[in-house]
Amino acid sequence: LSDEEGGPNGKVLTSSTIASWCQQIMNQEDISVLPNLLNGFRAACHYGSGSPDATVYKFQTKVAFCKIQFFVLHQSDSIFRRLMGMSNSGCKKSTILELQCTSKWTSMKPLVKSYFKSTFYLLTQVTDTQIIAFILSRLRDSVSFLVPFPELQRRLSK
Repeated sequence: LSDEEGGPNGKVLTSSTIASWCQQIMNQEDISVLPNLLNGFRAACHYGSGSPDATVYKFQTKVAFCKIQFFVLHQSDSIFRRLMGMSNSGCKKSTILELQCTSKWTSMKPLVKSYFKSTFYLLTQVTDTQIIAFILSRLRDSVSFLVPFPELQRRLSK
């Protein structure tokens, strides 16, 4: 994939690049693009904040910006579960605790944590009640993944 260079302030993400990443992940063709997708999501969540996280990627259009946010919020839980070999229905705390001892979790932990941190940041920035409700509904599906992150559990409860 070739992103257009965005100069010293990051790479420009196009709708086609994001669509390609999403397709590769959903079709299980190339999971190695998941960190790119989550880094783009972090940049979208921090957009306009002046944060260094917002400068990693730039978005060519509003469509690209919205596409990455919607896809990550809508699909992350099922992607994480699939990659860790978990069922899509709820799971017990003990399942997550057992999962922590696996190599799958070792590779997924930073990605899961990045997803939560970016999503929590987005929650602090959004004022539209429908968007907040959507974000919270997506987080509800993934709450079991918070077990290994007590500091993030506290942030969510605030």
